[in-house]
Amino acid sequence: MNDCVFIYKFGNMFYVEGNDAIVIHFILNYKINNNKVYFNNLNKVIKTLNDKKINYKCNNKFVKFKNNNYNFYYSNGENKIKLYYLTKDLKIKINSLNVEDKIKLFNKIEKFVNER
Repeated sequence: MNDCVFIYKFGNMFYVEGNDAIVIHFILNYKINNNKVYFNNLNKVIKTLNDKKINYKCNNKFVKFKNNNYNFYYSNGENKIKLYYLTKDLKIKINSLNVEDKIKLFNKIEKFVNER
């Protein structure tokens, strides 16, 4: 796995792709579109990468931290995306249930959560 965010210039915008898009999505909540994240505020992205100690390469400048956190933020970003799609799928399934089944389901969820 890559341990560095590669930032590319595209016209007057910048973008990251692949796993790097997941990292940027997680730390800045930028939208992923076709496995890429586009942005125009390079200073904000660079500042956040520095603050979070994530290795990056931009404009032939490579910044490397002794304790690089790339994998930590990638893993959390991947989990955030999985949770989003799981929640989305469950909402569709729950909406297809009748009222009595929804009440039973939510009672089970409430019991599970309260036992924690």
